[in-house]
Amino acid sequence: MSEGTLDVLPAAESGMVAETELRAGALGLASVVMQGVTTIAPAIAILYSFQFIVGLAGVAAPWVYVAAVVIVLMTAVSLVSLARAFPSAGSYFTFVSRTVHPRAGFLAGWMYILYSPPVTGTILCFMGWVIETEVKANYGTDVKWYWWAIGGAVIVTFMVYRGIEVSGRALLLFGAAEIALVLLLSLWGFFDSGPGGFSFAPLNPGNATSLNGFYLAVVFSIFAYTGWEGVAPIAEESENPRRNVPLGIYLSIAILGVLFIVCFWGLLVGWGVNDMVGLGKSSQLPPFVLAHRFWHGAWILILIALANSTLAVSIACSNISSRIWYKMGRSGVFPKQLGYVHPKYKTPWNALHLQTLFTIVVAFLVGHILGPDTIWFWFGFVITLSVVVIYSLANVGNFLYHWREKRQEFNPLVHAVFPLLSTAALIWLVYKTVSPYPADPFNWTIWTVVGWLVIGLALIALMAARGMDDWLVRASESVEERPETAAEAAHHLP
Repeated sequence: MSEGTLDVLPAAESGMVAETELRAGALGLASVVMQGVTTIAPAIAILYSFQFIVGLAGVAAPWVYVAAVVIVLMTAVSLVSLARAFPSAGSYFTFVSRTVHPRAGFLAGWMYILYSPPVTGTILCFMGWVIETEVKANYGTDVKWYWWAIGGAVIVTFMVYRGIEVSGRALLLFGAAEIALVLLLSLWGFFDSGPGGFSFAPLNPGNATSLNGFYLAVVFSIFAYTGWEGVAPIAEESENPRRNVPLGIYLSIAILGVLFIVCFWGLLVGWGVNDMVGLGKSSQLPPFVLAHRFWHGAWILILIALANSTLAVSIACSNISSRIWYKMGRSGVFPKQLGYVHPKYKTPWNALHLQTLFTIVVAFLVGHILGPDTIWFWFGFVITLSVVVIYSLANVGNFLYHWREKRQEFNPLVHAVFPLLSTAALIWLVYKTVSPYPADPFNWTIWTVVGWLVIGLALIALMAARGMDDWLVRASESVEERPETAAEAAHHLP
């Protein structure tokens, strides 16, 4: 079929895509799901949190993620409802603007700057330190962390600038590899078990060390799940966004829930369910210890899994950040130049420039100040506190939208109870994050988030005082859908 009006597929054959300047309909359901999965970064979440979560919950650690999935799903209900109603690259900025108030939407977008944009630089920096440490210890070669970080940054930058199709393919490849490798290590534990042999003890919640330790583990495991909402900003580049974005959110949570439970069970059995004391005292991350024991020289596969996970989450978060900045630029609340789209690659070009600057500053300036071994955990506190504000605003928006405009569809459980319970869980997460008061330098994370919030509120007040209100109308704009063309259908990713 030729380009123009004749290339629209018959209704029976076509999908729906967004009316957007970005690459409409470029991503199918599998790619959308992988955007959510890789933003969660399963290899990093499992391998780095395993020892900490088991230290809190004991051998019953897999049940921590059963509880976490329930809480996360209640939180996801709000985002799914809003993403289905208002597909937009602006994600929470658009959703909260439309359902609560544009100024509240600005605050959601403002707090997102502390969440997604720093991740790329942070995780590249931390990955560099891990690789430097492991390579030096095992091979005697000393390659400094910043060279590994620079190499990763070059790969990520190339992928995100060249278009959503290129970065989408990278996410499919890197995401599949990290899941396969960490799952292989975990399943190996069932066949090469430690003290206690193969055991169903991890599936018995009664084996938790203590109730207090268990619920603390649940609280902190929610941070490991952070990232599922990364599906929403690619709505304008997804096929059937009103269907695939909500489905992608739920599937990414479900897939990772099963993966976390199976992997924790397998790693516990592999280490030995009768040696929890030894696991807690291990000076090396237990999954690395198991990789050496199981695979000897091939242990490096786990290092490759971490590198894959780092590249994947860096690409995914760069996509998220640039799309939200693009939408905020289009609305006029941020400089309009951020709304520029590259004519060939269909990427938010100037927004990607800003994201690249963030990556450089965070990885090489903040990383130098905090240290590459500390930066990931430092920003972990910042991210945890920031997302509480964002998720809570979406919960309010979900309730208000259905109560005010969709009263006939209002479901007390879905639109009131779930948002209320998940918001309460998030507030409890904040409390347990700041109490006991964290030691230096982590105590500065609290004041970083509070200070950023105050600056956001001050900017809102300043814009209102100066009559800068043009953006208020455009902030809540979402995209319309249209049938995809034959050319679009032929080229989109799975």
